[in-house]
Amino acid sequence: MEKRSVIDQEKKTFTTMDIYLGAYIVMHGIEADFTQNGQKIILTFPITDELYKTMADFNSNKLVPVVDYITVLKTLKARMFAIRGRSSQRLAQ
Repeated sequence: MEKRSVIDQEKKTFTTMDIYLGAYIVMHGIEADFTQNGQKIILTFPITDELYKTMADFNSNKLVPVVDYITVLKTLKARMFAIRGRSSQRLAQ
């Protein structure tokens, strides 16, 4: 089974393919970096105390403004599709 989230203590980063968790983290002001691995897009966040708190809040089902969350989720999806689209165009050339 493939790991969807990984904490890299050496690089001090947290990576995930979980777009729902990623959207929650971004919604709380922590910027994501995007990496492509084949057709998969991986979200990477710097490890901070705020990141750990935000992930704990997500896992405890803390309430969020739904429209704001959905907006961030759609924005992340659009960025991911754009990244995949650019790589597909390069392969076709």
